[in-house]
Amino acid sequence: MPPEAVPTPNTSPLIGRRELLLGFAGAGTLAALGACSFSKPGSPNVARTDAPSPSGAASPEASHEVSEANLAASDNPDLQLLVPYEAELGQPLPETMSFLSMPTDEASADELADRTAGFARDCEAAGIKPRFIMEPTDESGQGIDLNKITDSAHTGALHSYLQGLKKRGITGKQLGTFVPLPEPSIPEEWNGSTDPELFGRNFTAVASTIKETFPDAQICMMLDSASFPSGDWGARTYDANPLLAYTNGVPAGLVDEFGLQGFPRVSGSTNPHQLIQHDVAIQAAKQLQAKRIWINTGTYAVENDPDSKQKVSATLADRAAFLQAVGGEVASMRQSGMEVRVNIFAADKLQQGEANWHYTDAEFAAAVKPFAEQLKRSGASLTIFDERS
Repeated sequence: MPPEAVPTPNTSPLIGRRELLLGFAGAGTLAALGACSFSKPGSPNVARTDAPSPSGAASPEASHEVSEANLAASDNPDLQLLVPYEAELGQPLPETMSFLSMPTDEASADELADRTAGFARDCEAAGIKPRFIMEPTDESGQGIDLNKITDSAHTGALHSYLQGLKKRGITGKQLGTFVPLPEPSIPEEWNGSTDPELFGRNFTAVASTIKETFPDAQICMMLDSASFPSGDWGARTYDANPLLAYTNGVPAGLVDEFGLQGFPRVSGSTNPHQLIQHDVAIQAAKQLQAKRIWINTGTYAVENDPDSKQKVSATLADRAAFLQAVGGEVASMRQSGMEVRVNIFAADKLQQGEANWHYTDAEFAAAVKPFAEQLKRSGASLTIFDERS
């Protein structure tokens, strides 16, 4: 089976390769939800502390009004994208994602620190917290040799980048959450390595360096629900053991949050109970001694299926049912005592050869709002991921 619609890399030093978060998933059917036409996804969302009213603790309504006003007043267009989502949900979104490359020398470290600091300040001004996805690419979007991430040149550049943030007055709390080296179980075209042992060494080195410099910054390990042998796109599995192998060798307590990603695809799995497995997430989080679980998912309206080369559509009922089933998995995670946050990918990537993961106003009201209420009842939180087209 060919690779799953890998898009052209973004060359911005801050944004990096968005396709790492585009939900490469695997084979199956939406058995629990009935017949379906499902299929795939690929800047920001928001972790926020609600501002209290002058007279004391703010009501949810008052907090929402302050939050929405702060976002609308932001000069950052990515943050402004969240305003209509908050208005529709009637509640503040708690987090925003931004994508980082990895610094490879002093010049790229300085530029990346400048961009990261700018976004962190924009988030602070809007009353939100960022989630930085640090991908294994250089500033041009080219993949970094995973065997060299722990060499002196790369570790030196990472140290310079973090010290550059400190020199700019940025704190760990302002930086929110870092997600270093996401989706290690997916073979990338630049090297194809999915070696869990190599990932464990690289992740531990990068995460430890971040924590040493910014103890208050949060660290998330994010895995995709599908695992592949190195360089082989045709032998995916959703079994727990290959996935949990990526948590081996990572010191317990280094990771604050375990992340699990799963997106439906016609060429892969459309079974939400396979893509977002509560038992796998719980086991991984406990093994890492993580405090929280982060879920990254979404549903497509139309997908460019890489196997058939045809456009495939999903019904609104299918999309709503998928999210409802994910909500059931989240409820099971919450019953284990874990804090859980779910991110819905909602960007339109159809023109890039991917899929349209966006929701019209009517689709959002019919599928996402009930899901948000479902999460609220189980004590989980929701964020929305969108980007300018």
